[in-house]
Amino acid sequence: KNKGRVEQVCSVQEGKIIMRRGYLLVEMLTVIAIFTSLSIVFAGLFRTLLRDIPKVQKISQTNTTIRHVLAQIRDDVDSATGISLSGDESKSLLLQEKNCIVRYQLAGNKLFRTVSDNSGETKIWLLPYAVIDWRVRSKGGRGYGLEIQTVLEHTVDGRRQRNFAGSYIFFTGAPAATGRTQ
Repeated sequence: KNKGRVEQVCSVQEGKIIMRRGYLLVEMLTVIAIFTSLSIVFAGLFRTLLRDIPKVQKISQTNTTIRHVLAQIRDDVDSATGISLSGDESKSLLLQEKNCIVRYQLAGNKLFRTVSDNSGETKIWLLPYAVIDWRVRSKGGRGYGLEIQTVLEHTVDGRRQRNFAGSYIFFTGAPAATGRTQ
C-alpha cells in the first residue's frame, strides 16, 4: 500500500499510527553543526582546564616555596657574621656563622642549602619559573647585608611574563623583625 510514497513523521492511516524509524539527513547535519559550534565555544574552557590551571597552580606553589626560602635565608643571615659570593656568575652564596658556613647554591631550577658542620645538613628546593638574583652589600671588604630579587618568569601564548616580583634586603646580626623589607 505505501510503496513509492514518502511517509510523514507521524501519520494515521486506517486507524493505525505510523511512525518512521530514522532521522533525516537535514536533522543529522543540524546536530553536527550545533555540536561543532559548541565545541568551538568551549575549546577555550577546555584549554584552561587542561593546561592553564595546572600551570597557575605550579606558579603559585613556586611563589610559596620562594617565601619559605626567603624565611630560611633571613634566619641564616640574621645569625651570620659575614656574607660573600663565590662560584661562576655568583651562583653561590656563603654565610659565615659562628660555628659553620652555610652555602646556598643555585643550579638550574634548584636551590641547595648546605651546612658545613658535623650534621652536614642539606636542603633542596625545587623552584620552576623562579629567577633569583642576590647581591652582597659590603663595607671595608666585609659583607654586612644581602639584597635578593625574585621574579617568576613563564610564557603564555608565546609571550614571556614576569609575575610576583619582589626585592628583599637582610642584614647580618639584625633582629628578625627589622631584617625584613618588601
